[in-house]
Order: sequence, then structure tokens, then C-alpha cells
Amino acid sequence: MVTLDNIVRLVPKFNGNIAENSGNYDLAVQSIPKIKKAMEAFELSLHTRTPYDEMHLPEKADEISYSLGEVDFSIKCFSRIPRPAFKGIVEQWLNWVVGCQQFYHLFGARRDLALKNKEVYSSAERLRDDFEIPVLASRIPNPNFTITYSSRRLEDQIAERNIEVALNKYPGLLNVENAENYVMLGSILKNLESFVKEYKLAAAKDVKKDRETTISVSAEKAVQVLDSTSKGSDWGYVVRTLITLPIDDTDEGELNLLAEETMSRKEKDEVGFYNTWQRSTDDGLKLYVSLPSVYTRIKTLAGEETISSRRISIQKIDIV
Repeated sequence: MVTLDNIVRLVPKFNGNIAENSGNYDLAVQSIPKIKKAMEAFELSLHTRTPYDEMHLPEKADEISYSLGEVDFSIKCFSRIPRPAFKGIVEQWLNWVVGCQQFYHLFGARRDLALKNKEVYSSAERLRDDFEIPVLASRIPNPNFTITYSSRRLEDQIAERNIEVALNKYPGLLNVENAENYVMLGSILKNLESFVKEYKLAAAKDVKKDRETTISVSAEKAVQVLDSTSKGSDWGYVVRTLITLPIDDTDEGELNLLAEETMSRKEKDEVGFYNTWQRSTDDGLKLYVSLPSVYTRIKTLAGEETISSRRISIQKIDIV
């Protein structure tokens, strides 16, 4: 048993028997998100015991000590540049392209936007600058917190595998009960995640790739197991192709090349893929780029490179 009236506890070590352990698997899957939610609420409260947040980043790594009852916490704080959310960046680009296109047709000409052959064009400089904004924003450092703890009594209790936790309504309150629950929930979470992983691998052991297989677990119930490979666009490839990333040893993006003032028109034409227009403006000749061609280029790049990952899905069904 794992969950009963919001009680979570350890499960026995998986013994390889799919049918015998199906109940523990179901309950583990139900418990894991509840445990993560409770632990995250407590961690966010612990973060407030430090002087750091998005507006006040640590200049160097720092360590804050904080105790509740018999639990001693160590909160290590440091600044870190997060890994860019490339998919989110591309989605912002597509929204920008579509938005500019619709805005022009609704309200007419605007600075750096123009119409030619029924297509809306943007100046190459504006296109580059507006596409760079979400890329640069993704490089803004964030505060990072690593929490460790020690409690002799709880560690002895965990070692004896004698732990269960009643999840309460307010897991984020900084009190002794939640501090002790946090320590024990950490061990229970490791136990449940390990159990789920081993169960999935055992269930998929004799399953043919991309074919759904039914395994009976009782007279009334069975599980459908599907071992498949999911493929998705390599969004990092899309971003790196279009915009120069602010890191060393990176190729120059296509839109950066089009906006480069020192490049000749012939060199810019060699970039290809885009409909361009050398437009006369108050500031002289400027290169404009068709927004529909930018949209098409993004969609094309999204289909050129993919990332694959294994996915094992298990679904409980009734035996008719």
C-alpha cells in the first residue's frame, strides 16, 4: 500500500512479477505527483530563508543554515544561466511573425513593415532584433538552490524502512512537522520512482517495439503495455540556424547574416530560403524579408532534425 487517505509510504522492492505488483505500481504512480507537489511547496518556503531571489542574485556561491526541530537544513545558493527553452523561443517567433502579418493587414503600414506582392515584409534589422530578444532573455541568470539536510533520528528511521507520511493541507509552512515530512518524503519519492522504473522495464521486456501487448494481472484486470519511440523537433537546431547564440564557437545565424550591413547583396542572396526586397527608405536602401518566407523556413527547419526518446506506457484495462 502506498496511498490511503493521503498516507504515502514505501513499497516493497520490485521482485519482477508484473501481476503481483500491479497494485503497488498504480498506487506509486498516484503518489509521486502528490509527493513532488508537497516537497516543492516546502522548498519554496525554505528559499525565503535566504536573502536571494530573481531580483537579488548571489554574487558568489553562498550557504545558509536553517533548523526546524531535529532537522538541520543547508541551503546552497548560486547563480546559474538556465538551459534555453528552445521550443518556447520558436513559438514566440511564430507568434511574432503571424502577429505582424495580421497587424499590417488590419491597421496598415507601420515602421519597418511593408507590403509587396500581397506579402508583408519586415526589415532585416528589426527581424533580427526582435528574434534575438527571447534568445537573450533565456540567458538571464536565475538563483539556484540546492537543499541538503541531516537528522540522526529520522535517518535511523529511514534506514529501518519504517516511514510513512500523512500529506497535510499546508506542506509549505515552515514548521517541525513539515520539516520531518520533507525528509521522509524525499526517501519515499526515491523508492517509488525506482519501483516505477523497474516495473516499466520489466513489463516491456518481451514486448515488441511499437506494438501494444496485453498482460493479465488478475481475473478481472490486465495492463496494456506499449514500448515506443517518440520523436520531436530539435528546437535547438531551429534556433541555432536562425539566430547567433550568445556563446563562444557558434555559427552565425541566417537572420544575423541578412541584417549584416557589411555583407553585399550577392552574399545575402546566397543565404537563400527567404524572399527578400531591397527597399528604398528615408535612411537609404534597406533589405526587407518576407514574413511568410520566414514562417515557412521555421516550419521546414522544425522537420529537418528530430530528437528521439523511448516511451513506455502502461494502462490498466478491464477483462471482458
